[in-house]
Amino acid sequence: MRYITASQGTTTTDRWIPWADANLRIMSDLVATSRRIKTRELVALLRETFVPSWHDIHGASHWARVRLNAMRICSSGNGANAHVCELFALLHDSQRLDDGECPGHGARAASFIATLNGKYFDCTTRELDQLMEACSLHSDGFLSDCPTIGTCWDADRLDLGRVDITPDARYMSTEEGRQLASRLHGFSLDDDEDAQRPVTDRRTPARVRGLGRY
Repeated sequence: MRYITASQGTTTTDRWIPWADANLRIMSDLVATSRRIKTRELVALLRETFVPSWHDIHGASHWARVRLNAMRICSSGNGANAHVCELFALLHDSQRLDDGECPGHGARAASFIATLNGKYFDCTTRELDQLMEACSLHSDGFLSDCPTIGTCWDADRLDLGRVDITPDARYMSTEEGRQLASRLHGFSLDDDEDAQRPVTDRRTPARVRGLGRY
């Protein structure tokens, strides 16, 4: 597996990403497409143990939008594992202690996930490894050439509009993620040579300070 660092995008105050706010009841159907997840039980556990506000920028509505983003990318046929991506949407921010930098929350999520497999959901060894890796590193500013991990990270970054940051196509791992981000910027991906390059050909961009905050 190869990673390169990525910045998160450019701050904007006048381009809110046009996602509809997710109602909390969407959580009961969040992972309904997978029979391998005990959805109600898992959501109940997360609501009981989640430390920040359930309604804040890293809460339930964010998870729901990340899930929708991930399923859209998966539907492009990029080879990502949708089961892993759905679980990532629910769990990647589940061990935050606050809505700030919160160092280590990804690693804590990975450790938490290891205790849940076989109880609240069913993952193969490979799926569990991918899920834990995606959660552990999701706020470290990397790109991935693994379709599943790249989809997870793109889905999360595509929701940056909630904090007035427009996602940047150059910092998406998947082709579909780059296409979606380019539409939010209002230009064609065909006009951006750097964004067209596959992850394996891109140079390492500088990591942006404060990445873990979002």
